[in-house]
Amino acid sequence: MKKFIATAFIIMPAVCFLLLVQPGIGKADMAGTWKGKGVDKRGVKWGFTFTLTQKDDVLEGGSSWEGSDGSSAKSTLKGTINLAKRTFILNDSELKDVSGDVRAGTYTGSFSPDFNKMTGKWTVPNGSPGTFKAEGSWKADIAGTWKGKGEDTRGVKWEFTFTLTQKDNVLEGGSKWEGSDGSSATSTMKGTINFAKRTLVLNDVNLDDVSGVVSPATYTGSFSTDFKKMTGKWTILNGGSPGTFEMVKGQ
Repeated sequence: MKKFIATAFIIMPAVCFLLLVQPGIGKADMAGTWKGKGVDKRGVKWGFTFTLTQKDDVLEGGSSWEGSDGSSAKSTLKGTINLAKRTFILNDSELKDVSGDVRAGTYTGSFSPDFNKMTGKWTVPNGSPGTFKAEGSWKADIAGTWKGKGEDTRGVKWEFTFTLTQKDNVLEGGSKWEGSDGSSATSTMKGTINFAKRTLVLNDVNLDDVSGVVSPATYTGSFSTDFKKMTGKWTILNGGSPGTFEMVKGQ
């Protein structure tokens, strides 16, 4: 049996921030409302609210922000995410309800390994550049079908299919797997994801349709930086043969 993933992203400037996630080929569910703070070269402090939508690596939405000097504005935002590098570029495409010294800017930033924090900077043509930090929460959309392969210490090779559902950091679903020795089984599974560490623990709750040497197992794994791959190991609850695995999300 194998694993799967999660992943997420945020964006935030006049400030910007993104929330990323992507499993085997999951997606970052960063659509929603995000809040952040920044300061420009003049010392003016800014508070931001972004309302974003996402389609693949394209971001669109609107912002509302206020400065400590009394300036304020709203904007239309457009940009892109680089999921593998955990970076983004976001641009003000239009300003409205402007009060005070506010100009359209370009925001660039990078995410922390857990994608819950973003730091970056903005540049403004003929205006004051600035830096920002943002925090947010994200969820990895890992629900779906995942496929993987593994091998136990006996040399038996296994192929796995997992069908998973997700609610917050809780995973549930079923699996079907076959061994090169002719063994096979299906199982009901439950587990949890640690988003910050990009790890998971998954357990066989029960086995069905068992043929050959098959026992319930516990699976632990970690995700690649871009959340497209997962590697890990399994241990057998009754002392059977442990193994290692790799898995990606099915297309």
